[in-house]
Amino acid sequence: MSETSPWTDEAKAYLDELLQHQPPLNYDAIADRMVSKFHRVFTKNSCISRARRNGPKKERAKNKPREPKIYRHPVAEKPRPKVVTGKVTIDQLDNHTCRWPVTDGLPPYLYCGLVPLDGLPYCAEHCRKGYTSGGR
Repeated sequence: MSETSPWTDEAKAYLDELLQHQPPLNYDAIADRMVSKFHRVFTKNSCISRARRNGPKKERAKNKPREPKIYRHPVAEKPRPKVVTGKVTIDQLDNHTCRWPVTDGLPPYLYCGLVPLDGLPYCAEHCRKGYTSGGR
């Protein structure tokens, strides 16, 4: 048993009028006025939903441009460890050790461990091997 929607064009227009009413009405009062005028069921929530979907467009204040964030506590970079000349395990790897694997894929997994070039994960020797340009 389906009921037809109470939201006729006339009801929508009357809702727009009530939304512009001065002093502003709350949605309970709007629903009561809609029911008394149209003799149909208009709930507070149906008035809210209709107003949000099809209601008058309120002009929003334009947002001011945001100022850049200033970090008060800069993240301190970890001090670089002394140059490691041997192989290191995965637990010993950090941002200051070369991550080039030096074992054949069998445990224990070991890595180069030398100091990498700035911004890269590998030392100079392994950068030459890993980052090739052009043909093969």
